[in-house]
Order: sequence, then C-alpha cells, then structure tokens
Amino acid sequence: GGTTLAYLESSLNGFCCEEELSRSNLSKCGIKVRASNATYGCRSKVNKVWISNISLRTRLSLLLTGLLAIVLIGLGSLWVKGTRASIFEEIESATRVSEQWIHVISRQAAHSPSGMEAESLLGLLQSAGRIRANALEVVDGAGQRLYLSPPPTYKQDHSAPSVFASMVEPVFTDRRIQVGDLTVLIHPDPSRATLDAWDDLCEMAIWAVAFLLVLFVGARVALDRALRPLDSLISALDRTGRGRFDIRLPVHLAPELGRLARAYNGMADRLVEAVNENVRLENDQEMARCLELL
Repeated sequence: GGTTLAYLESSLNGFCCEEELSRSNLSKCGIKVRASNATYGCRSKVNKVWISNISLRTRLSLLLTGLLAIVLIGLGSLWVKGTRASIFEEIESATRVSEQWIHVISRQAAHSPSGMEAESLLGLLQSAGRIRANALEVVDGAGQRLYLSPPPTYKQDHSAPSVFASMVEPVFTDRRIQVGDLTVLIHPDPSRATLDAWDDLCEMAIWAVAFLLVLFVGARVALDRALRPLDSLISALDRTGRGRFDIRLPVHLAPELGRLARAYNGMADRLVEAVNENVRLENDQEMARCLELL
C-alpha cells in the first residue's frame, strides 16, 4: 500500500547515491521488488540530476549544434543521391566506350589468318587488361572461361563499407558481345568509384565534426557574453533573499535584460519602502505604548 511505497522511496534514496541496488539490498529492507526495476529507477534519477545540472548556455549551444547537425545530415542525403547518379553516369559511359573498343578489335581479329581469330582476340584483350571501370571475360561456346581481366590496382587494398556501397552503387547488367565462337562479357565495376566517394565522405565528415565543435564553442562563448548580466541578477537576488536591498542593476541595451533589470530595481525599491514603512509603524507603536505608560 501507500506505506510500503513510501518506505521504498526512502530506501531507494539511501542506496542510489552510493551503489546500484541489488536483491540483497532490497531484502535487507524487507521489500520484495525486482532489482532491475530499482536499478532503472536509480539510473533514471541520476540522469535527471545530470540533466538538471546543465547550464542554460550549454543547453542553447547544444540545441544550435544539433539543429545544424540535422541540416548537415539532410545535405548529406542529397550528396548521396547525387553521388549515386554520378557513379552511374561514369560507369555507364565507360561501359559504352568498352563496347565500342571491343567491336573495333573484333573487326581487327576477323582479318587474322583462318583459325587465328580467337588467339588474336585474346592477345588484344590480354594486352588491354581492364578497360577503365570494366572487367573483361571471354568464354567459348561451351561456356568455359578463356580469359578474365586482372583485379584493379587502384587502391587495391581498400574497399568501401558494404552499407555505404549499397547506398551509392547503382545496379548494372553485364554486356555480352558475340565475336565468332567466343563471347566477350563486360562486367561494370563501380567499386573504385564507390571507394573514392567513401574517401570524400570521410573527409567531409571530419570537416563537419570540426565545424560543429567550433560552432558549439563559439555559441557557448557568445552566450556567456550575452547572458553575463544574468549572473549579476542572480547575485542580487541572493543578497535580496538575505535581507540586503541596497543593490541596483544597470539597465542593459538588450530589451529582455533591460526589463529584468528594471523589474528587479523596482522590486528592490518597493521592498525598501515596505521595510521603512514597517520600521516607522513599529516606532509609532512603541512610542504609543510609552505614552500610555506615562
């Protein structure tokens, strides 16, 4: 009932500040609750205390930084979309060039002596290796592979993360060109273009993080200067709470701070008048009692 809940709250307040609650701690109090629930309550209380200790300046700085981060994320999504289109155009144009080149060398191989067309074609393809962003494969009529281009040497030991690659790499279909009894397959390979895009993204992310940090520090410093009059207002309120009404705040140019200063000064003047009036009334009452005694 209510008594048990009240006893639980008092017990939790005692344990949360020093250690995480456990079943043994709770059994000592004679309360049967789950230790996980007690731990969650303790952590929630600590989080609330931590959040409440964040100053207004820091909160506003974090808000501005967070808003700009959201804007940068939105721009990043547009960049990903544009990069995907750029990779498609680059690989598609390279594939068309490869198709034209293979048609040219196939005509050259056709002028080779009888029975040497296949050897001539393979020799030309082997000398070319890869054609820009395309891997070449040659298979015979039985489907047996006769030649496959070597892997790319550009940034050979690096690759973009699979998640990023799935976001920016378009889907390409292999091109098939029939040259006599042989079939030349063109495999579009956007991996190197994707890796370049990933490197660009990493560089931009570093600059973005640095910019956000500079923005946070700059906003924090600017808010410190803009809200500095609040410190004097808090100090004046503390002195007023202790019965000192002699402080008056300067009126600042900022309209909001100026209204606060005028409001405080007016309150302090009224408090001084009220205190003086009370003293005068007490003196009058004391004098009246003395006259009655006479």
